Amino acid sequence: MLDCKVGTSEFAQRHAEVVNLFRRVHSFVNAMPEGTQRDIYLRYAPAWHAGVVPRGNWDSPQNPPAKVISQSNLDQLGGVMQVLSITSADDFTDEAQDALVRGLKEWKDLLDEAGLPPGISEQVRSQVAHIEWLLANVSLFGSEPVVRESRNLIGLGVEVLQLVPVKARKVGAAMAYIVYMLGLVHAGIDHTAGILEGLNEVSAQIEVITDNPPELSAESNEEIVDAEFEEDPPGESDLDTSD
Repeated sequence: MLDCKVGTSEFAQRHAEVVNLFRRVHSFVNAMPEGTQRDIYLRYAPAWHAGVVPRGNWDSPQNPPAKVISQSNLDQLGGVMQVLSITSADDFTDEAQDALVRGLKEWKDLLDEAGLPPGISEQVRSQVAHIEWLLANVSLFGSEPVVRESRNLIGLGVEVLQLVPVKARKVGAAMAYIVYMLGLVHAGIDHTAGILEGLNEVSAQIEVITDNPPELSAESNEEIVDAEFEEDPPGESDLDTSD
């Protein structure tokens, strides 16, 4: 199914994503409300997991794929997936894919420049590479992993903005393509406009917060001053006597 030789790096990467597929299915079933088929489906979860991570030797002819999981257990999994496909509204159009590709290019261009701290830079680079790999294998794993990891990239973008505010314009451009893509995937242009409007509101609220920072009480302020003086007592030249 993975079209890849067991024991290779590519197999390891593809199988890891299949394990993630199982995790998503299990989380979906576990979140189903009581009174539905939740408890019935959960009884089959160990058999589905055994199908994803068989306990036998994968290369042994005594363990052919047909014996990994029974047809009845597979049918139950198929039923879950029918329910899941009905609840999923993701529509990964060519326009959404083009926006994502442009956004990833913006990120790579940004990473090629100096200025990002090594730790966050490697996180972003790894995330971009993973999304590109998922995009190249969308026919195998579907669009949901692409969307999920793109959301995670937005989170990293916010962290980059905090660490390197001087890169705000370029980071914002890279994030804008990803935000636009997410809007198209879920509901089209109107939804995208709503996301952008929401981001503008976040920006406005941050301005309000920074213009009116929380005030320290007299006691807490004195404690902070005392602590600073204990570490590095100021000399006469350090004191502002202008008042």
